[in-house]
Amino acid sequence: MQGEKKERWMELAEKAAVEQDPAKLLELITELNKLLLEKEQRLGMKTTLTIRCPTCGAAPGKKCELTDGQPRADSHRDRRLIAKDPKS
Repeated sequence: MQGEKKERWMELAEKAAVEQDPAKLLELITELNKLLLEKEQRLGMKTTLTIRCPTCGAAPGKKCELTDGQPRADSHRDRRLIAKDPKS
């Protein structure tokens, strides 16, 4: 990948593909899984935040809120479902 920035998860996947030591392989796969989950959450959050929340009314670009006005750890279910719908 000349001239391109290779993501860390790609490097770990390449190493895991040839690793022979079971302990090292488990370590690589554990880190790879963590990085991919984080990436999935980042990408999902970006997509979800592009629409208004039908539950709490949070504007696009803003996090969903709890009833006391504090930010939620994740978006409301309906917002996530609408964001995943390819028709929306």
